[in-house]
Order: sequence, then C-alpha cells, then structure tokens
Amino acid sequence: MARKMTLEPAIRQAEDADKRVAEAENNLTAAKKKQAASWAKVDEIRAEQEQARFNSLARIAIEKFGENVTAEQFKEMLDTIMINDEISEYINSEKAKQNTK
Repeated sequence: MARKMTLEPAIRQAEDADKRVAEAENNLTAAKKKQAASWAKVDEIRAEQEQARFNSLARIAIEKFGENVTAEQFKEMLDTIMINDEISEYINSEKAKQNTK
C-alpha cells in the first residue's frame, strides 16, 4: 500500500509547483516583450522601405520636372510618372530588389 503523504512533503511539492508557475510566467512575459520588439522592428523596416520608395519617386519627379514644385504639382507629377511604362518597369524592378533582400 502507498504511504500517505505528510504535511512537509506536501508543502515542498506545492512550493516547487509555485516556483515552476512563476518561472513559466516570467518566460511568457519575456517572450511577449521579445515578440513586441520584433513586430516593432518589422514596422520600422516597412516604414524605411516605404520612405525609400517614396524618395526614389521624388528623385525621378525632380529629375523630370525640376525642384520648385508645390505639393499638388508633385502629386500630379507622381500620377504622370506612374502612367509612364518605363517608370513602371523601374518601380517593378525596385520592388523585386526589395523583395529579394
């Protein structure tokens, strides 16, 4: 027949379980912080890539139309550029380069 557990071993067993739960909670908290940091880095990289694409378009617009333009004129220029097949091909090739990095 199995021996009946006494109070002291039961307390040690419960304390050990408490320690394992606390350790698991700490690990989960650390993992959540790392996850948040990783997603923040993803957002940062996406913003940098978007800015780089915008800068490329702006550089092309300035080359084609000059530097002294208003925001409205710049938007019109971007629309004009997007219609141009040559520029569309350039944009597609830049996108391909970004996707392969």
